[in-house]
Amino acid sequence: MLFLMIVGGCAGSTSGGMKVARVVLLYKFLRSELQILLQPLRVRAIKIKKTPLEDSVLFGIFSFSFAYFTVMALSILLVSFQADNFQTAIGSVVASIGNVGPGFGRVGSASNYSHLGSFTKWILSADMVMGCLEILTVLVLLMPETWRRG
Repeated sequence: MLFLMIVGGCAGSTSGGMKVARVVLLYKFLRSELQILLQPLRVRAIKIKKTPLEDSVLFGIFSFSFAYFTVMALSILLVSFQADNFQTAIGSVVASIGNVGPGFGRVGSASNYSHLGSFTKWILSADMVMGCLEILTVLVLLMPETWRRG
């Protein structure tokens, strides 16, 4: 269930999460890299619908995944300071980034987020915005270079 919450919806949907297309391409990329370790001279192209992808597309997917899991790990760490248990921390962060709704633990379907402190709610609100608008977009908006005139 946790894996499905992280994956989210299909490409182009308004759901949060990593999206199925990115997960599939990450899998193909990692499989290709492992095969290169076994056969270093073999050339392998990662394809979608028989169309090979450029390295810049794969780099973008890899950087998004790295940012996604980094934000998730930092959020889980910060939320775990106020959450009752680690299951609640993980469940609330994954549900917030993925815009899923109920999480695990005390934020499950039979409960809500009202028992969490205001600091935790700010973290989870930021996670919801990052999950909805895509993490890299929010991180670019936070960079000082974005706001300079020139």
